Amino acid sequence: MEHGAEAGGMALHPGAAWKTLVGQPSLESPLLRVKPGAPDESYLVRKLEGTHLEAGGQGMRMPMEGGPLSDAEIRMIRDWI
Repeated sequence: MEHGAEAGGMALHPGAAWKTLVGQPSLESPLLRVKPGAPDESYLVRKLEGTHLEAGGQGMRMPMEGGPLSDAEIRMIRDWI
């Protein structure tokens, strides 16, 4: 399923991603999907780093296809948060 589709209540296409990610509860963990200013408390980062199970999450590390993101790519997302 591509991220343009609404999987898990998330629409990740431009114009919709912010409102479905930032400050929204995760369906897999007690953490918010993205907690502004707190990448360590953001489930998105945990899923990308593969530490989501430690945070009460479930499922597989993201992205599911193509292998894990590089440290530089994850750092860019952390900086955005």
